[in-house]
Amino acid sequence: MLGVRRTILLIFVLLNPLLSEVGSAFNIYEENLNVDSLLNTVSSHPDDSFKVNSLLDAAVGLYKSSNYEKAILLAERSLTLSKNIGYDMGEAESLFVLARANNKLNKSATALELFDGANRIFQENNRIDRLASLYNNVGLIYKNLGRYSNAVQFLSRANEYYQKLENSIGAARTLNNLGSVYMRLQNHEKSAKAYFESLKLFEELNSQIGIAGINSNLALLFSDQKEYAKALKHSEFALEIFKELGLKNEHANLLNNIAEIYLKQDETQKALDRLNECYSLYSEIKNNLGIASVLTNIGIVNAQQGDYKKSYASYEEALDLFLDLDQLGQTPRVYNHMAHVLMMMDRHEEAFAQLEKSVKISDEIGLPDAKLESYNRY
Repeated sequence: MLGVRRTILLIFVLLNPLLSEVGSAFNIYEENLNVDSLLNTVSSHPDDSFKVNSLLDAAVGLYKSSNYEKAILLAERSLTLSKNIGYDMGEAESLFVLARANNKLNKSATALELFDGANRIFQENNRIDRLASLYNNVGLIYKNLGRYSNAVQFLSRANEYYQKLENSIGAARTLNNLGSVYMRLQNHEKSAKAYFESLKLFEELNSQIGIAGINSNLALLFSDQKEYAKALKHSEFALEIFKELGLKNEHANLLNNIAEIYLKQDETQKALDRLNECYSLYSEIKNNLGIASVLTNIGIVNAQQGDYKKSYASYEEALDLFLDLDQLGQTPRVYNHMAHVLMMMDRHEEAFAQLEKSVKISDEIGLPDAKLESYNRY
């Protein structure tokens, strides 16, 4: 058991190969996967591992094209068939695909229970290659939930497996994720150590996207330590790589981070320019989590400019998005900002109510800094 049942549970997730068996009807990396054709091909085929793997190939193709509901339908078929024929690894891989697709649909509790089932089978078959990817995914879910101690536990185990397998790309990505969690825990020393170990691996692999990603995260770390010049230097370096690679989501993420750095230096117009550019990119790619983050920062800019009504409306919109996306760990910050604006409008009773919400959530999921900020606003 992963210890997650009976708990409120939830991605930059790794797109590692989901299948380890051979002999399926389609390659999982085929870009123009024709699902209807595949289903016609396997409909008359005997119920065996070939048929299971073919259904899984189709499910993975749908997952990679962001068609998560249909991916779930096919993975459920492969799961049922695997159980009927006693194909353990087919069952495990079906559960794995179902878990990832449900996570994409923000069904965190379901995702973790499905990962739990896959974990049991991978353990029984000593498949540490699959366990490494599974623990990385579970760790990221816990990170998104704000359950950072659990995230460290699973990401550390994933890293151990990747190191044992001499899988440099897996280790680099997991170390990056670990650095991010340690930064949330305000453990700057462990965060920097994980980031620089990850950067070294990405440089050895000559992975431009990996190098850019680590520089982006180092910028966040330096910003958190109020070393803004270093933060902007790493940010601009990463931004150029993302532009060259045409990665709009990463580009937008970094613009949002740069805006936050400018906000910390009270350069509101530079921040607002970046945020408007960022909002357009997030809207174009339909990244609602990114939009929620931008709306929070726009609210901060509005507050600094004295437009409290507009600021509060922006915070409310951001909060609704975070809650819809099951991003509870993001909400204490928003509640604290809402409380500040309410106080500026002399609505003190409402402000205290928002601070109480922030403290309660911070206690529940272990966010000491958010809790401290709430108390500082009392």
